[in-house]
Amino acid sequence: MKIVNKIEDLVTPSKHHKFFRDDSFERLTWEDVIDNLDRTISEDLHYKSRDNYGIVTHDTRDILKIYPVLNKIKETLPGVEITTHLYASLTSVSKTFGKHNDVIDVVIWQCIGVTNWTIYDDQTFHYKLRPGEFLYIPKEMYHDTTPETPRASVSFGIEHFRNEVFDWK
Repeated sequence: MKIVNKIEDLVTPSKHHKFFRDDSFERLTWEDVIDNLDRTISEDLHYKSRDNYGIVTHDTRDILKIYPVLNKIKETLPGVEITTHLYASLTSVSKTFGKHNDVIDVVIWQCIGVTNWTIYDDQTFHYKLRPGEFLYIPKEMYHDTTPETPRASVSFGIEHFRNEVFDWK
């Protein structure tokens, strides 16, 4: 695990996960989350739900507070396609997707509440991700989440690396 001091270092490709804290970005509120859920459901947009009110929305364009983080990532990785998803657990017992890996690099931004993370890097790491904290998880690295409290986080999928060979540092 590597602790980095700026978002540019967070999104630089790596074979290992990274942790970052930045309180300068205005975080989402529950009102932002509910408005996004309302629009997603009323417009019949794509979302996934899990037991006990765990929800992922795939269209976050209406959440303006995401854009400063998204734009900073895009400045650091010009020409890279970035996808965003909103993860909300409305209860502390909301189900998530269990232990899994992704085919793209992912940056997680914790906005509301506390999420317990397990990252399976060279060894197993455990985190309590709190508002303002970020994790970078390289593609194919296994990880697992459980909400400790009702929570909301945003994932930024770095799509550029899906079809490219990259010389990771």
